[in-house]
Amino acid sequence: MSQSPFAHLICPITLQLPFDPVTTEDGQIYERSAILQHFEANGHTSPITRAAISDKLIPLVHVKSLIESSIRDGLITGDLADNWKAKDGERNEFDTLVRKAEGGDTEAVVAVGHSTSLGKNGVRTDGKAAFELWKRASDKGNVVAMGIIGMSLLDRVKGIDVEKNVSSGILLLAMAAERGSDIACIHLGCVLANGIEGLPSDPSKAIYFLTKGLSGECECCRASQKLKEEAREEIRRLK
Repeated sequence: MSQSPFAHLICPITLQLPFDPVTTEDGQIYERSAILQHFEANGHTSPITRAAISDKLIPLVHVKSLIESSIRDGLITGDLADNWKAKDGERNEFDTLVRKAEGGDTEAVVAVGHSTSLGKNGVRTDGKAAFELWKRASDKGNVVAMGIIGMSLLDRVKGIDVEKNVSSGILLLAMAAERGSDIACIHLGCVLANGIEGLPSDPSKAIYFLTKGLSGECECCRASQKLKEEAREEIRRLK
């Protein structure tokens, strides 16, 4: 590919064909999310020359059309084409989620919130917008969102910068835990195990919620293996 007429289309950050191509003052083509992450980490500098540049991004709709047609016509093949088509499929799925979210599907709202918090599916990372999406779902009774908002208010969600509110956070975590969220059970157990903001630790209640979160009997089981191992370690420490 490096010797092909399409080599100049490859983003120098991701080393992939950009799904949302933009350009900057340095004239290079980038994946929008990749150059934005570069700006956040390194300031407004060119990844190529390291020189200072404007943060202005110019969308390249014609480049996306060229990539799409070249893949469709078999002019671009191999892993680069396959990865781009995979992104296309993910984006179509995400667009479907957005439509469901707009129609009031709270599970879809939660999923769109995750993409927004992580900057996935072509969406710019935006913790504030993600929080508002989760809050909307939480207010409608979505158990997963309720737990996420509770964790956010306790400053336990990376990238979500909201004013800490311990009492509201614990209340929402407790509600989500009692309604069957294993993630909420584990996080609540960790909070109770260590105490927070002047509230004393409560080992017996901590073990109860940690054990419940690990039981596999919760109605909403979404805890990662890493989180489960943290819960097991906390139980061993408490005992």
